[in-house]
Amino acid sequence: MLFFTHITVEKFKVFGEPITVNLSSPTVLIGPNNAGKTTIIQALALWSWGVKNWFNKKGGSKTETEGSTSLNRSDIIQVPVKETRFFWKDANIRSGNNPTEMKITVGVLFEGKTEDCTLIFKYYNPEQIFCSPSKETFKNKELLKYVSKLKVDLLYPMSGIDIDEPLIQEGRINLLIGQGQTAQVLRNLCYKIFESDSDDWKKIQGLMNRLFHIALDSPFFNTIRGSVELTYTVDNNQKQYPLDISLAGRGQQQMLLLLAYLYLHKGSILLVDEPDAHLEILRQRQIYSLLKELSFETHSQIIIATHSEVIVDEAIDSNLSLLLNGKSISISDKSKIKDTLRTFGIEHYYKAELKKRILYVEGSTDIAMLREFAALIKHDVKDIFDDTLYSYYITDNDPESGLDKDLNKTVGNYLPHKKHFHAIKACVPDFKGIAIFDNDNMNKDDEVSKDLAVFYWKRYELENYFIFPHVILNYFEKHYSDIYSGLFEVKKHELLEGFEKILNAEILDFIFEKDIKAYSEYDTLPPNLKKTTFKVLTSNKKMSLFFENVLKRYSKETGETILINKGEFSQLIKFMDANEVEDEIKMKLDYLYKYLNVV
Repeated sequence: MLFFTHITVEKFKVFGEPITVNLSSPTVLIGPNNAGKTTIIQALALWSWGVKNWFNKKGGSKTETEGSTSLNRSDIIQVPVKETRFFWKDANIRSGNNPTEMKITVGVLFEGKTEDCTLIFKYYNPEQIFCSPSKETFKNKELLKYVSKLKVDLLYPMSGIDIDEPLIQEGRINLLIGQGQTAQVLRNLCYKIFESDSDDWKKIQGLMNRLFHIALDSPFFNTIRGSVELTYTVDNNQKQYPLDISLAGRGQQQMLLLLAYLYLHKGSILLVDEPDAHLEILRQRQIYSLLKELSFETHSQIIIATHSEVIVDEAIDSNLSLLLNGKSISISDKSKIKDTLRTFGIEHYYKAELKKRILYVEGSTDIAMLREFAALIKHDVKDIFDDTLYSYYITDNDPESGLDKDLNKTVGNYLPHKKHFHAIKACVPDFKGIAIFDNDNMNKDDEVSKDLAVFYWKRYELENYFIFPHVILNYFEKHYSDIYSGLFEVKKHELLEGFEKILNAEILDFIFEKDIKAYSEYDTLPPNLKKTTFKVLTSNKKMSLFFENVLKRYSKETGETILINKGEFSQLIKFMDANEVEDEIKMKLDYLYKYLNVV
């Protein structure tokens, strides 16, 4: 059933400029945190409350002007705020000497066509706001009358349920639901369904048994305790002592609440914030299919706000609306976006729309190294390397499992960079990217285009530009100085000399392949020439492996733990002189700034 076709919100909470969201049944609102998903369903709840309040007080009036009614903050529990000014975007309640008008317009299907029903809200004081229909809406009293009769409720995720629940009249139930206190009315909702339509109650029992393998007993009013009782058993185990519904899992209570509400309020508009709350993945998939089916059965319209990628995947072919950066994008109308979401996940589209730029690297350590180089030479690109940088890792090169690696897998990393870029580019036309990869002795050629530039290091890998003996020694001298100083200065020098011997031994084995004569000639060179020769000799060698070998050798010969792991190798860059940073590094940082900087 479709009651509302769209909503336009202006100056309400996170939205300043007008934003229009198309509505269907069910509608699924998605987007990152603070994008406005909950704000949209709260706007619908506030609009509905405002229409009912205005029509009850002013609807019968024969006045020719629309007039205003007041709404008390304490009565608008579905949209909780500390002061009424926080209904407004950035709490801006005035524009110069005039009050800022907050507008909510809903497209209502009325008498076979869509009619806009607009409410205007104005600030009065911290506890009250004024509400009135627009001039055009005021002229359509029949529309206002119709909307005032519609049942619109916002259901937040279940909170802790009370142990005892007294019998409550329908008006009080509606009030508590309106206030978001769903945990206080769950048993009452079930009791009313059982009393009014036993067939509907049997349907609920069947669904709960199928979904959670629990057998719901029929609710009843306990006259001795003065409370509504609702119990269940597990897996139809009749020998089990019945358990109170308060002992059920929060996900089971959440599902029961949604089922009970829909069956008891057929022909209503249900706004659901995070229906997947407390539900594991399988149940998240089931709840969307179930709500979609029940919306048809109960002639209701359901509007969902969610973060669940499972629900997103299920809803991708229906009315899926992405809220992002003050815009609403209907995903269901764009096949390219749907294909991208199916392959890479919604997070990639979020980031592309927000950032417009992307950096492709082999792994997170590359970003750490680039960041350190930029900081060392004070390059302008250093400010781009923050937590908001949109980066994509193409290589799963860490043999050990870990949280960072698992998180990368879950967001679609480790796929070919060109496949990823062109999929996102099809959805976000002004998307640009830059890739910087290891050479791995493959002598690959750079590929530079207007939208995507792919560069390869001239040496084996980025580590080849800073893993030098003198830099390693600088790092370890600082490490030993932090531990041994003052009276322990002799100890520090002994340890540093011991480490230098281990370092030189690995240079002999790894760099010179145990050629003692060649190593001896190298070792007698003047310091500057020695540094230059080392860089030439190591150009085609995997220097990250060399340093790992040094650390393992040190640990084996001294019994100490490895002092720095591979993910921290970038820290060595701090112990270089800025003048040592090569022109190739500077050039690639220039390109990074060119492609990643959004002008």
